[in-house]
Amino acid sequence: MEQTVVPGSSLGDNRPTYIYKMVLLGSTSVGKSSLAYRYVKNEFKESLPTVGCSFFTQTIQLETATIKLEIWDTAGQEKYHSVCHLYYRGAHAALLVYDLTNKETLNRAKQWLMELEKEFLPDEIVIALVGNKTDLADEREVAAEDGEEFARSRSLLFMETSAKSNHQVNDIFVAVASRGMWPREKEGQALGEGCVPRSCTVTEMQWWVSSGQVGHHWLLRGMRGLTCPRGCLYPPALCHRRVDD
Repeated sequence: MEQTVVPGSSLGDNRPTYIYKMVLLGSTSVGKSSLAYRYVKNEFKESLPTVGCSFFTQTIQLETATIKLEIWDTAGQEKYHSVCHLYYRGAHAALLVYDLTNKETLNRAKQWLMELEKEFLPDEIVIALVGNKTDLADEREVAAEDGEEFARSRSLLFMETSAKSNHQVNDIFVAVASRGMWPREKEGQALGEGCVPRSCTVTEMQWWVSSGQVGHHWLLRGMRGLTCPRGCLYPPALCHRRVDD
């Protein structure tokens, strides 16, 4: 992953900057890559076949923090399914994308949700269900109410989008990033506070050194039960790398 320090939006900006990993999951041809490309490049490309995984970055300026999104766009073909968990491991957020003109892709998104629920504990990850291709409303097979009802039943964010017409593309990425920050603010504590330095275990330090993360704030998500290496008081999903640590 990139480790570039992201400057504040203005000179003297003291807002903390976080690196936030987001993974896009869904069937092939639902528009995952087109959504990412539209959001990052503000351009639409009809066909963007993904081999394995593609990677994008984008910066979001929130009121209380700067978020640098690392967007991992996974391939939807079945042959890549067995390796996708390698890409969503350590993610802070996931977009489960389906094509609203193809009901089967919603069923596939539900299967991806079950995979995530096996990998992450409750509140470890922000998940959004995204119905893409609202520009093809005449071909709709999935009613907005159906997607919204399922999302509500599983406490997911929900939004319908169109990468082609740029309908709510920016909104869904910002909403997911904002949701990841919200619980910290709810506790009445400024972002970036509440992290008390302490000694790292040998395992944690070995991971830091081997992955080049020395000097960065990071939770070892692959090892259940560990707290943040710096004693963060918040749940795992809210423990992000700080590029200014």
